[in-house]
Formats: sequence, structure tokens, C-alpha cells
Amino acid sequence: MSTEGHEEESSRRSWLRTAMMIGGVVIVYLLWAQFATGLRLVEPAEASPASKLVLTDESGRVVDLSAFEGQVVVVNLWAGWCGPCRREIPAINDVHDALGDRGLVILGVNLDDPSAGTLTDLKARHRIRYPVYAPAARLVGSFAVSDVIPQTWVIDRKGRVRAAHRGVVSRRSLMRVGRQLLDEPR
Repeated sequence: MSTEGHEEESSRRSWLRTAMMIGGVVIVYLLWAQFATGLRLVEPAEASPASKLVLTDESGRVVDLSAFEGQVVVVNLWAGWCGPCRREIPAINDVHDALGDRGLVILGVNLDDPSAGTLTDLKARHRIRYPVYAPAARLVGSFAVSDVIPQTWVIDRKGRVRAAHRGVVSRRSLMRVGRQLLDEPR
């Protein structure tokens, strides 16, 4: 083999090693991203009861979480000024569209200052297809606001918090958890 052919073969091998390393890094990142953005379902015996949650709907009517007793409920805390919150809206819309007819209830809880616009305006501006509420009282217990939004909780038909996540939740994990809880015996 000529020197030129040897250099070409060496260059090809080097390129292949680099491509495989990059591919490995991408796979590890994708697995990490799924884990980091995924909801993890806890067993019923490990789940705690959901705290009281009182909200106000678009028309100013007070709605209590207990009104959804017997249903699987997703509570998603968000704000219009929060970039990650806005990024997860399409995923939540998709889950709402796919599982809403099966009985999954999604409650978007908006933390914007009322001067940011009405809930109806915010919903239209961000193209939200699920109901949006504002807290009617301080969020406490299960739903206490930490230093991170968005936050998402999934409550089973018996009123237990079966999954909770701080940060952006993935469409895939929300769909998976929603389906699992909807498929559980009543």
C-alpha cells in the first residue's frame, strides 16, 4: 500500500472513530434528556394525597380540585414569561388532545400577574387548548411553588399524587403516565 493510500485509510479510521464517539455522546444525551424531563410514576402505596387546590377559571368562577374526584388530573404550573413553560405547551396540548376523551383532565395553573392579560388572552396568545386557571388562594402542600417552574403533578382517580416533576415535562412521559393511570382499575 502506498503512503498516500495508508494516509487515506488512517484518515477514514480516524473519521469513523470520531463519528462513533459523537454518536455515543448523542445517544447518552438523548437518554439523559428523557430521564431528566420524564415523569416517574410512584406506586399507589407510596403516593400522598393531593393537597387542597382552589382555582379561578376564565369567567372568575371558583373551582376546587375536589370537583375532579374520580378522574385522572394533570396540574401544570406555568407562566407566560417563562420560556421553558412556553416550550412545553405543545406537548401538553398533544396529551390533552390524545387523552382528554378518555377522561384525562389537564389544569393549566397560570402564575402571571393579572396585568399580563386575562386567562382567555393568555390562552389564545400561547395557543393553549386545555383549561387554564389562576390560583384563587395561596398554593400550599403538594402544590407549593418552589424556585422552579414549570411544575407538573399527576393525580390518580383516588386523589393521590402519583407523579411530580419540576421543570419541562416530556410529551412522551406525560402520555405514558396518563395512559397508565387511565388504564388502572377504578
